[in-house]
Amino acid sequence: MSNSNGHAPNQNPKKARKTTTSVKVFSPSEALQAVDALRYPFQRPLRPTHVAFLAQEMRTDTFEMCAILIAHISNTGQKFLVDGQHRLWAIAQANVDVTLAVVEVECTSMEEVGLLYANTDAGLARSARDAMSFAASALSLSGHEFTTLNGACGLVIAGFEPASSEFQRKTSVRSRSLRVAVIERLALPFSQFRADIAKSEVMTKPLNRAAVAAVATITFKHQEDSAREFWGEMSRNNGLMPGDSRHALFSWLLANNANRYPPYIYARYVAGAWNAFQERRSYSRVALMSPDNPIVIQGTPYDGRRIVPWEEA
Repeated sequence: MSNSNGHAPNQNPKKARKTTTSVKVFSPSEALQAVDALRYPFQRPLRPTHVAFLAQEMRTDTFEMCAILIAHISNTGQKFLVDGQHRLWAIAQANVDVTLAVVEVECTSMEEVGLLYANTDAGLARSARDAMSFAASALSLSGHEFTTLNGACGLVIAGFEPASSEFQRKTSVRSRSLRVAVIERLALPFSQFRADIAKSEVMTKPLNRAAVAAVATITFKHQEDSAREFWGEMSRNNGLMPGDSRHALFSWLLANNANRYPPYIYARYVAGAWNAFQERRSYSRVALMSPDNPIVIQGTPYDGRRIVPWEEA
């Protein structure tokens, strides 16, 4: 027996999967949360150029709304993003809100999720675990430089606050997805900082400390000209006189290793010297700003009135 097309009918037709569709506006932070919470463990490596292309479309409002695909295992409640990671990563990189359709397909097992993934154009996806090493190579950073930037970005995500703070408890500091987004955001000013101090022979190790790099990177992002004048001259200490905050910080960094203070405290000492330089005031001794208040980094969003979220860093 054949059907009207001349083919034998399917004796074991597959039951149609239950599918629901909705529309959601994703903020950058929500996009990263979705990437992290819905990670499918068998994704392939990401193509950063494709993310950058989508992000540019989002920034210029030429991105056309499309869908992301989520598999939902009904008996366990697990959900996996099987298509759409590039769109979500691009939202974070573009730092804009974007509307996407969300298609959720019900599955009964991981095997069904795998079949759904295999039949979906998911070749441009990546897992959060892969993202860290991929970011290092994509940004052309050495392993040592990437380690320093990674630590600095952890401080930025934490708002330069202690681990016990309410802000840290509400922030996904350990999220690899979030960490990669912040790394990509701060890679350029960090590279500018590294280039500026490249000729220093004495300060190589002190300036590789995460707390120092975090403050320096923020200053390069928001006050590039002043940052070049401050960090380059400080690292070489060539003819700097007592009373110059760069001279004071140079001496302080040599005398105080990173283990002496928690990173959020160490960063406040470093920021104090920068602030004195920005205010053009005499500064002979590096002093600690109040650790109970938000950090102040003059000329940047870190004005001490509130804890600055990473999106504004």
